[in-house]
Amino acid sequence: MIKCKSLPVRKLVAIALWYLVIGDTYRSTGLTFGQGRLTALTMRDQYCAALIPEANEFIKFPCTEADTGRAMEGFAVLSCFPQIVDAIDGSNIPIKRSVTHPNDY
Repeated sequence: MIKCKSLPVRKLVAIALWYLVIGDTYRSTGLTFGQGRLTALTMRDQYCAALIPEANEFIKFPCTEADTGRAMEGFAVLSCFPQIVDAIDGSNIPIKRSVTHPNDY
């Protein structure tokens, strides 16, 4: 892992989050923070490398069928969307439409 000691941690986190949330190009993200394209890429990589080993601490999925049912009920109360376990804000997760059941999309 490349360590960049010239950038404060706050800036590293800001660059990584900007890229991950906005989905901008590395060049544009770097320019937003007065850095180069490769620096933005490196900051994103370092940030993700630090978070991935800890992901199980903050990303939790229901373990049992009963837990899943409670999660769906709770989400339906909050959002009025039935049959949803949870949602991630600010994420674009492409889903391919089923050829056999396109209305389920």
